[in-house]
Amino acid sequence: MNKNEIAFRKGFITCPDNGQDNKSEAALLQHMFLTFGYVMTEEAFNQVCKSDPAFIKEYHQEIEALLEDYIGTAKGKTLSEIVSDPTITGVTTSLLSWFDLIWSEDADVDTTPVEAIYNTKTFNQIKYFTEESFMGIFTSLAQINAALTPDDFATIEWFAKEYGDKNKMPDTIPFKENLCMMASIGLDVPVKTSTDVLRIAVYMSTGTSFINLPPKMIRLNAWSRELSINPRYVDAKFKKFNRKDRRIILALLDKVANPREMVLKRNRWIKLGEILHPGDYSSAYPRAFKAFDKLRNTDVKSWYSDVDAAFADSFEIGLSVLMGRPGEFGRRLDALLRNNPKNRGQVLLAFKECGGKISSKVLWELYTHFKQRDMPNQFRSVKIAGARAAVALPVLSAMSTDTVEEVLTTILEIFFSKFAAMESLGAVYIDEELKKIPLPTDMRTISSTLRVSVRGSRLPLEAGKKVLRTFVYWTAGVDLDLSMTFMNEGKDSQRIVCSYGNTRPAPFIKHSGDVIPHHEGEWREFIDITLKNNSYRYGILTVRNFRGTTLEDVGALVGFAEFDSENPGTGWLAKAVGNSFKVSAQGSNVVLLAIDFKTNEWILIDQDQAGIPAEIQNDSSAYLEYFIAEPKISVYDILKMHAEARGTHVTEIENSDLVFRFDDFCTSYEKVAGYML
Repeated sequence: MNKNEIAFRKGFITCPDNGQDNKSEAALLQHMFLTFGYVMTEEAFNQVCKSDPAFIKEYHQEIEALLEDYIGTAKGKTLSEIVSDPTITGVTTSLLSWFDLIWSEDADVDTTPVEAIYNTKTFNQIKYFTEESFMGIFTSLAQINAALTPDDFATIEWFAKEYGDKNKMPDTIPFKENLCMMASIGLDVPVKTSTDVLRIAVYMSTGTSFINLPPKMIRLNAWSRELSINPRYVDAKFKKFNRKDRRIILALLDKVANPREMVLKRNRWIKLGEILHPGDYSSAYPRAFKAFDKLRNTDVKSWYSDVDAAFADSFEIGLSVLMGRPGEFGRRLDALLRNNPKNRGQVLLAFKECGGKISSKVLWELYTHFKQRDMPNQFRSVKIAGARAAVALPVLSAMSTDTVEEVLTTILEIFFSKFAAMESLGAVYIDEELKKIPLPTDMRTISSTLRVSVRGSRLPLEAGKKVLRTFVYWTAGVDLDLSMTFMNEGKDSQRIVCSYGNTRPAPFIKHSGDVIPHHEGEWREFIDITLKNNSYRYGILTVRNFRGTTLEDVGALVGFAEFDSENPGTGWLAKAVGNSFKVSAQGSNVVLLAIDFKTNEWILIDQDQAGIPAEIQNDSSAYLEYFIAEPKISVYDILKMHAEARGTHVTEIENSDLVFRFDDFCTSYEKVAGYML
């Protein structure tokens, strides 16, 4: 990973301005991008022209290799082939004239074809990035309130290595796993509590930030995501830290050491202290040393002991003490309402009073929890780090609709107040299609790909195509099998399955056959669907590895391509990168994506089959609801809240000062996360 790759993954190019005029090298670079389904914007192209030819050539080689790694080879593709390829529309052979013009500026050639590549959605745009904007990538990633993707973890590490203290650290890193990762590589992170430091020490020992590990892998509270069922993490011992790591941990603890907080995990802290030897560093980190000494030699009472004692006196006193820590109040809200029905009014009033001090992350989790509280239990589950299967959440006792609605309303009012304090947006138009993108609350689930999408997102297929080809492509020496299940709505809907063992289950479906060679060391399978004859509403794509290793380890590429011809041939469609992704699910049998043939959309799933409850797999209607129902909380919802709090929500685009477009958010989880605070 390097600077050029990082910028490209974010959809940008950054390049030096040497005041030169290297249109020929820039044109060759543009040609390469086009073969893979990308295009530099006019601004980016003009900036590249000003760069040194040596830089352009090096950049060309680096990014071409990156694209080939993700989507196979495109070597040998000429511009004529790109223009004539039926999978690319809106571009005519007159594009060749544009390239001719670059080398012969005096030629009398129509330059309007430039608009064809800049204005078509067929190509993913690469924009120009200034050096300042590039440096902002680090801060943007650091303050995301969700787990980062594997690629973004690597990006943070690169920035830490290349720029060190020059990176602008945010005042807070809201997501604990990200905090731990950044501390473990030596960054001076802004810790807030002693527990933050304990998480960091655990992470540096085990690779996970989970400190609440029940001995028999019993799940914690009903909506927490801070869980792990990987046996190697249960009661994990701290590693033997070297001096550098000891100093990192003790330096962080010295800022926030609090024995009353540390006593909650007294045994873990004492074991950690035996490894850290804080007495050896008592002069450098005196607060940390005193905290360990007090924990070992005095009877320290925790804040939670105070809460228990207060509730023992009276419910009112206990509630008052609990409000002193708004985040903890939020985490206990369901239990408070569930276990104290006679005190419902008091609890709700207290929540309204302290809710504004609860972190946005906890508030979103609360909102999601209460929004989904009345869902059938088989649909309520969490995907646990380190585990293949989703874990069903326990059945909760009933709660009145009025109570749930009041909680949800209160949370929205809190966010409204937070948004209202921000800069005005004026008149805002919001694309209705944004209702099809769920809020990205867990970035671990985002596939490592050049087009980043959130699981559950609905993304449009191109209209008017005759054939849809779904495919799997791989280079490792394994046997992957591609299959697709077709079904309609309804509990008793009949399913048909297309696979290597049943290549023509219907006249409009055709499987390529088992393990089709591509080039040396490359294999593929694909399924073609003739759309006009298709009689099914949905198609669900699955890939299985018969060797049993995870598809994530194989690095399989999965996606689809669309054709104008009913006989598209067997050519590898490398330039379909915009509609392909590497499998991230940790399983050997993975449900990858769904196609909604009626709405002409595809839905990203990328989930291990083992994590799907049996009662769902055996019920067609439940299966569809589980995977492809529109999200309960969408990007549209949060943007509408911003619009109403910071301006005016308008329904006519011509009357707007600001437009929230589907294309700007469908592959930019960072942008969405920014609006989630």
